[in-house]
Amino acid sequence: MTEKKLRIALAGNANVGKSLTGESEVLIQREGRWEIARLRDIVEHTLASQPSARLGDSEISTPNSLFVVSLDPETMRAVKAKVSKVLRHRETRRLVRVRTRSGRVVTATRDHNFIVMLNGELRVVEGEHLSPGDRIPILEETPPVPEGISSTKISWDVVERIEEVNPKGEYVYDLVVEGYENFMLANGLFVHNSVIFNQLTGLHQHIGNWPGKTVEKAEGTLHFKGYEIDIIDLPGIYSLSTFSLEELISREYIAVEKPDIVINVVDASVLERNLFFTLQLMELETPMVIALNQMDIAAKKGIKIDCKKLEKLLGVPVVPTVAITGRGIYQLLE
Repeated sequence: MTEKKLRIALAGNANVGKSLTGESEVLIQREGRWEIARLRDIVEHTLASQPSARLGDSEISTPNSLFVVSLDPETMRAVKAKVSKVLRHRETRRLVRVRTRSGRVVTATRDHNFIVMLNGELRVVEGEHLSPGDRIPILEETPPVPEGISSTKISWDVVERIEEVNPKGEYVYDLVVEGYENFMLANGLFVHNSVIFNQLTGLHQHIGNWPGKTVEKAEGTLHFKGYEIDIIDLPGIYSLSTFSLEELISREYIAVEKPDIVINVVDASVLERNLFFTLQLMELETPMVIALNQMDIAAKKGIKIDCKKLEKLLGVPVVPTVAITGRGIYQLLE
């Protein structure tokens, strides 16, 4: 039986395609031994030794027994965490180089996510939107035995300068750590990775550019209950009220291409801030489902959201999700 086809557009913070340069060094455990390795070597070793998906310019694979150090946001302690996927894709756009007060340096795609402390809360900020003075979590010292890393205190470094640089290599690289969604570089700095898009599409995804544009385009395909579903992650936008290239692309895609459904990814922990964008999307009169993400963080803040009442007020389905654990993803597809 031929599968029915659907096109779904993700609007909001779906977090995909964020990557670092291959020269970035990471503390990893491989084959039971801790070592410092370049991100390029980690990813290319996995691609060469494990089955991978090669879609367009993107390659994604699942490593065998690869671990890193991650930050547990609940305990604010470092933990050993398993890497669920590695990926690389071609990148020709200028990158951002972030320098901290202590001298730490990391170079990433402009939309790569960084964990920062803002107004006493952990937030995720794209590299190009970091500001001097932003505080980034670091592990000041790595203990002699990394298994005892949870006893090591997290410290904070301060962003001193952000500058644009040209890419040196053909590819950029990333790791996906499900459950924590971040990993530590060898210099002790923690960086974030992708969530909702990866949960939906798994290995079946492709990172490229929108036709004739320098804006990154992420696409994926999944099969669910007799449907072949193409998922497009719209550029990282949070408003349709200004006229940036990203917003124009997203508005045009929704208005002209008319996807069957728009999934609006909303941060439940700052709901009021996100709903203006939701109302703007509703004005485009495209069928929509709200993925009310980070419900766990909202609960920790003491925020209680009546999803049924919100659904009734907005007139669109609302699905509570915790993307880093996969909670609600099945219900979202339903």
